[in-house]
Amino acid sequence: MPKFLIIDTFNFFHRAYYAIPSSLTGPDDSPINAVYGVASMLINIFRLIQPDYVVAALESEEETERKKQFEEYKAHRKPMDDELKVQIPALLDLLEGFGICSITVPGYEGDDIIASLVDQYSDGME
Repeated sequence: MPKFLIIDTFNFFHRAYYAIPSSLTGPDDSPINAVYGVASMLINIFRLIQPDYVVAALESEEETERKKQFEEYKAHRKPMDDELKVQIPALLDLLEGFGICSITVPGYEGDDIIASLVDQYSDGME
């Protein structure tokens, strides 16, 4: 049965960012710890799981349906660190470089996209 890997993208980025010391910087002293961490994690995933299909689910930049329904949703979550925020463009380029399709649906979160993909494809894929 084909293997379908769905990445909870910003969770993945956060994990890599906090796993690798922020002292890892590029030649211009800009932070690259999350980029290095994501690249390492993807290499390991591709080697271990060998997925046939890979999709990165991304949050919408627009206000989400959950936030509209419940104003306090994620109210206690601290904002993204600036050192991670500046790496987002490079991280998205990295996903593209690995041939990973990114999916964003206006008004929805990555979790909603993941649930929809699982619902649609779980019968025919692992």
